[in-house]
Amino acid sequence: MKVSLELFDGRPLSARMPKRVTCTIKEIHVSTKGPTVTPRYQRAVLDNGVTVLVPSYLEIGEEIFINPEDDAYIGRAK
Repeated sequence: MKVSLELFDGRPLSARMPKRVTCTIKEIHVSTKGPTVTPRYQRAVLDNGVTVLVPSYLEIGEEIFINPEDDAYIGRAK
């Protein structure tokens, strides 16, 4: 991940992170609930160790975009 860092007199002043980061799903924790009308989400552990909620149609090994500020799922990486 590239992070922009502003320095002043050789000391860090501010940093900016990208709006989205690409990660790979390493584990999925399947929910045991029955069929519902609302969209279903499941917990997924990513290659960086972060756990996020993702749609139930995603599988292990898929690359996704997440928002690094709040670890929210954005969409599939293509």
